[in-house]
Amino acid sequence: MSRFAKSFAEINLGMLYLAREVLQRDRLQGLLNLGLLPPVADLVLEMSAAEIHHLAQSPILLVGLRWRSMRVWECLGQYAMGTDAALPRALLLGEGERDHGYQT
Repeated sequence: MSRFAKSFAEINLGMLYLAREVLQRDRLQGLLNLGLLPPVADLVLEMSAAEIHHLAQSPILLVGLRWRSMRVWECLGQYAMGTDAALPRALLLGEGERDHGYQT
């Protein structure tokens, strides 16, 4: 397994277990925070540990960066540099992007 494939598998496994835990704690918040559709959430919750591990070994990254808009990423960059007010702006812009055709 290549170094990249191993990294992808580690990220996939961590995200699948994180998604499962978040959805078990609060399904609605998990759907919103993770940007999952209900059928995807159902699938993640129904998978066995063996199935999750097998899926995580996929040679592709199963999760991606959520936003495509440069305006969102500019705000996230400002937040990363210490401007706390930029994070809520990024989230609002990101929600607007979702409302105009981008599927999470």
